[in-house]
Amino acid sequence: DLNVFDAYHRHEGYPANLCPADPEAIANAMYKLLTNDELLLISSTKSLEFIEKIPSQTDSFNEGINKLMQTLPLFEVDACPICESMDQEVEGTFNEEGEIYVILKCNQCGISYLKPDQRMSINEMKEAEENNHNYVVENSVEEIEKRVKNAHFIYELLQNADDAKATMARFILGNHGLIFAHDGTTHFSISDSKTEEEDKKNGRLGHINSITSIGNTTKFESQIGKFGIGFKAVFEYTNTPHVYDPPYMFKIERFIVPNLLENDHTERIEDETLFYLPFDLAKKKPEIAYQEINKRLQELDHTLLFLRNLEKIEWEGEQESSGTYLKLPSELENEGRVISLSKGINNQWSEQKFLIFDKKITDNEQIHVINVAYNLTLDEEQIVSPRKFPAYCFFTTREHTELKFIVNAPFLLTDNREGVKEGQEWNSFLIKEAAALVAESLPKIKMMGLLDVDFLNVLPLSIDD
Repeated sequence: DLNVFDAYHRHEGYPANLCPADPEAIANAMYKLLTNDELLLISSTKSLEFIEKIPSQTDSFNEGINKLMQTLPLFEVDACPICESMDQEVEGTFNEEGEIYVILKCNQCGISYLKPDQRMSINEMKEAEENNHNYVVENSVEEIEKRVKNAHFIYELLQNADDAKATMARFILGNHGLIFAHDGTTHFSISDSKTEEEDKKNGRLGHINSITSIGNTTKFESQIGKFGIGFKAVFEYTNTPHVYDPPYMFKIERFIVPNLLENDHTERIEDETLFYLPFDLAKKKPEIAYQEINKRLQELDHTLLFLRNLEKIEWEGEQESSGTYLKLPSELENEGRVISLSKGINNQWSEQKFLIFDKKITDNEQIHVINVAYNLTLDEEQIVSPRKFPAYCFFTTREHTELKFIVNAPFLLTDNREGVKEGQEWNSFLIKEAAALVAESLPKIKMMGLLDVDFLNVLPLSIDD
């Protein structure tokens, strides 16, 4: 009948103005320590991750308490900046590097907010970026504008949502701005602005540092793209993108300068990361921005096909316009994957199926994946060739292949990310590997009973093809 929360807080010598990270995890961990019950149902993934860091064998209650005290960091709590209550807790989980990710949450008003040192880090970054502003803008605006045409930033947002391990993303398009939100489990972080170069080399650069600098990235090269320059594609449509990922809430001004926001966005759902892009550019009228983005949102037919995590995209616009894109879980068959894509625009639905084969390749110890995707009939009994497809680099490009199936590879693209760079040794290597993958897929397709005349018509067998 022991209340583990009370027991922890009443433990002798526990400072009154300190609180432990993630009480829910502590409660579960302590219960497991006391009962040594390996079948204990953990109430959240965060709790499970936390427990993995804690010793599981103890001889007594006090020993369990002491080991927990040694394992968990303690944080001094100030008054809540909203309601001035001292009734607070520290929520903590471990990031991919095994370091504690900490935010403060007020039990009185339920608001999550930045620790003082986190707020100081953002303000220091703001000061540093303001000093760099003229140099950065002078040397980067032209480069950014070359890469961000025709609402291509939509792909950049989806790409980074996928890298954040999101399974669902949504757009709300209004006459004066665009909302983009996703349920990714990788949340915003910040690192010391004084050690950005070193952190960049070690892959430990904070996400806020990344999107407020030109060319920085928190990603490994095997992921789709680079957050730094990719996110800045939004400046084609806005001067001040807003980011809401509590406790981090800020807007970016003059390309690189972060300014803290005090209030969350009313459209953000719990655990979502939300971006708001006001149409406040003098050179692009809001009605033009709306039309261009609305057109792009209706053309995301194969966007989910090669993404690792995203399975659903929703959008809604003015005058009850809306759309949904779905990817159903793949089915393995003879080393191939059958993926079903559904598209619904204003409740008009269509479906496509693809048979996909994958091949892993290595470049400087980085693993990449190339794919070939054949269009299947809905009954999955034939491979068909209804059209010719462009080259894909996770998303569609404007590079014509004259092929009746899709080749997807991490090509080096032109500045606007719509064409494949010519004369690049890496791209030539990828094309040869893709050709080999097509050849390797033939016996597998034969085993599946799909190697017939219809399939032969898909292959580039004539000189014209």
